[in-house]
Amino acid sequence: MDKDLLKKIVVQIKKYKLTNYFDTKEGFINWFKSLSKKELDNFLSLDVDVNEVEEIQINDLLINKDLLKCSDYIDRVKAILTLKNGEGCYHLYDYLCNPIFLNSKDFYSDIEMISKATTSRYGLWLINDPVFINSPYHTEDMKLVVESEGIVATALAELAANPASIKSKYHEEDMKFVSTLPSNKVQSINSYPRDCANMLAHNIDSLNDNYHLENMKILANSDYASKYLYKIMTDPNIINGKYYREEVEALNNAKSKNKALGIYYYIANPERKFRSDYDSQYDSQYDYSNVRISEFELISPKNEEDYLEGLLSINEADEDFCLHYVALLMNKEFINSVYKEFDLDLIKNIHNRKILLDLYSLMIDINSVNSLYHENDALIISKENDDEKRNLLMKKATEDLNLYNINHEFDMNYISSLDMKNMDRNIYTEIAYYLFNKDGINDLKHIEKLNKLSEGIMVRRTEDLTDFFDNIEEYDSIDELDHKNSKSILVRLFNKHKK
Repeated sequence: MDKDLLKKIVVQIKKYKLTNYFDTKEGFINWFKSLSKKELDNFLSLDVDVNEVEEIQINDLLINKDLLKCSDYIDRVKAILTLKNGEGCYHLYDYLCNPIFLNSKDFYSDIEMISKATTSRYGLWLINDPVFINSPYHTEDMKLVVESEGIVATALAELAANPASIKSKYHEEDMKFVSTLPSNKVQSINSYPRDCANMLAHNIDSLNDNYHLENMKILANSDYASKYLYKIMTDPNIINGKYYREEVEALNNAKSKNKALGIYYYIANPERKFRSDYDSQYDSQYDYSNVRISEFELISPKNEEDYLEGLLSINEADEDFCLHYVALLMNKEFINSVYKEFDLDLIKNIHNRKILLDLYSLMIDINSVNSLYHENDALIISKENDDEKRNLLMKKATEDLNLYNINHEFDMNYISSLDMKNMDRNIYTEIAYYLFNKDGINDLKHIEKLNKLSEGIMVRRTEDLTDFFDNIEEYDSIDELDHKNSKSILVRLFNKHKK
């Protein structure tokens, strides 16, 4: 070992305060022995301001083997010393000695741009990424990054190193567009849910979409629907669908978060819907009177002729009924119901939330939509403001035993006419017996007894054979005498009606 050479090396080590960077004596000796003549000469010829080295904390970089190998070692060190903007990110300075960056033709120009930024953080991120180093947009992208700050600079740096974006035809325009966005309109690639325009520039499906640039602008200006717009703008099934642009427009025009969620469900029909969102977001905000959204038999309405009409109608639905309305439009029973058009017209002009929720339950009820009485029942219920009476009407309009009885229409009108507030409770008990008990429903003097009860006159429940024969002429056939068969008669009539 050359003693004089060793002394010179030690002088440099002490000068630049590098003694602490060697753990042991053997470590220093091994490092010294590993140096080539070129590397030794580079280090010995170093003569820069020690205070500057300490100020930006690059002491250890001076003995970095990859940096020492460079023929322009001194110039590179001087270039690195121009970085006075590394507060809080000195740990990233190691990237300056990344062989990929050291071999880059843009080494000096990158450092010059980074040194002029508010912080060197974002530029240092980029020089450690081989995708960015080899990007054909390298210089213009670095310029955009160092001229930006905060989350916008982060978003630009992430995009500048994204292979899919670089390969796409939209990279330059996307970078320029993202650089103009306010900080609340961009997000980091690792944040969720993804709902900002810069996220579209990372997505391959969006980058293959002819409407990509238009979508970037739409998403950047969206208020309520951003995360749902992102979902449909990156879903290839929707992108390639028949109504793609109408769906984007409808969602973008959503008047509230509630309606944006409903429109998204209507468009995408995701596997998980209503229950999780409804429980977490809406239970505490709205009183839905325990009328839960039914997730049973929900299907995509896209094959229906009135799909677009339904899509637009969601935005006009009552705010507190919106999700139920969407669930109605997606309900298999409702979609196939002969009463669908009637039902939709009916609920358009109703703004009482409780009535709407009862009508929702009625319109998806398999018994009601397969009965002859659905339209009339819906009309009666829609006009009833008394909650207690409406509960009785709903029971009458949806239960199998009540629907297939020849006195059904009378019973519905009868319930509507009742004065519940001033009714004697004993009378009420008897009325309930004739309206909802099997024997009371099938009583041959059903109507007569209910009329007497409404006048406050008590009647006996049992019926003797004289009553039976007194009323037998009211029936057209022996089948109608057997109330067990009354359902089958009405079903046959209804099937004929549907045809």
